[in-house]
Amino acid sequence: MTTYLRGFICHVILLIGLSGSVAMAQEGRYLFEIAVRDQGNDEYQTAVRLGLGEVIARVAGNTAVLQRPEVQEALDSSGNFVDQYQYSRLDDASAISDLPFATPSVKTSTEAAFMLVLSYSPEAVGELIGQQDQSLGTSDSTEASTLFWMVVEKDGSSQIVGGDGQADVRARISELAAQVGLNAIFPLMDLQDHQALGVVDIRGGFEDRIRAASARYETDSVVTGLLKQENNELWLSSWTRFAGGGTSSFANNALNLDSVISSGVEWVAQLARRDSAISGGTLRSASSTQIWVGGIDSTERYVRVARLLEELPGVETITPSYMSGQGMMFSISPRLSVMQLQQNLARVSWLRQSAQPAEDPYGKSVPQGAELFFDYTG
Repeated sequence: MTTYLRGFICHVILLIGLSGSVAMAQEGRYLFEIAVRDQGNDEYQTAVRLGLGEVIARVAGNTAVLQRPEVQEALDSSGNFVDQYQYSRLDDASAISDLPFATPSVKTSTEAAFMLVLSYSPEAVGELIGQQDQSLGTSDSTEASTLFWMVVEKDGSSQIVGGDGQADVRARISELAAQVGLNAIFPLMDLQDHQALGVVDIRGGFEDRIRAASARYETDSVVTGLLKQENNELWLSSWTRFAGGGTSSFANNALNLDSVISSGVEWVAQLARRDSAISGGTLRSASSTQIWVGGIDSTERYVRVARLLEELPGVETITPSYMSGQGMMFSISPRLSVMQLQQNLARVSWLRQSAQPAEDPYGKSVPQGAELFFDYTG
């Protein structure tokens, strides 16, 4: 009996153990065949790790997902993702070279071996990578992937967000990115990353080094940024996005770290939505309305504007998403009609509708996305 016929029989054995409809829907994406030397634990552990990596890459549609820290951690406990497995004897040792997957001990031997067929849990794999299989009756997102090389500077020290560094910042960027349809990926900060890129490279914006270091992650775009606290008070930030052959930059400042992160992620999402619209993609729009108010140069003015916006009909939350010496941009949730907002704010005597400002005091363009522009006239 040939190797491939034996493999087919193993598939049938496993599929019988699954419900018919689900097994058909999986189409083999969660099944993995590999030649092993024996049925011992060492060979099994090697096989299930290789298999889980292959299955994750198939389901996600790219290999970049394998670089995520949570995926790397899961690979160390690959056996937890296996639903069923089946061994069959490979009597024809010469056929092993034709198999796409084999453990290292098999590749270095001419003796007969075993074929191990593994069936991985679709639910467990989907939960791990944040993607649920449509064949199981759930939704499948098509988010744009962005690699973030972020540096946090505080109290005289600098650290890149990734690996074990700056876990809180990483979690916040990931949370905000997910809300606007971005898949945020961070560097592993393993030996390869440390050798390829450092804080100086990110701060200096050395594009060639940044692109070279990012290539292994295979993302749609790359973002570098600096989040710096001045004198234990004001937070400054600068962001650069690399997509295709182009680059875009943005800078802002705020009184707290969360605000500069929020505005930076929103800026990245705006550019991603623009790219998606050009390419016919499906990146979803933000669920808020953006409004710019110029002339906010004091805490008193900020409080007055914030209270006004909070009291508008239908408004649940407002969030400052950009701040500069010229004014502030606010995100109003849930999204409201621009015409309705315009009519309500037109009645306010100390606000005057205006045009979009060209640049902030640092020479950076005010982020795109604001749909209404007003000036504070007092």
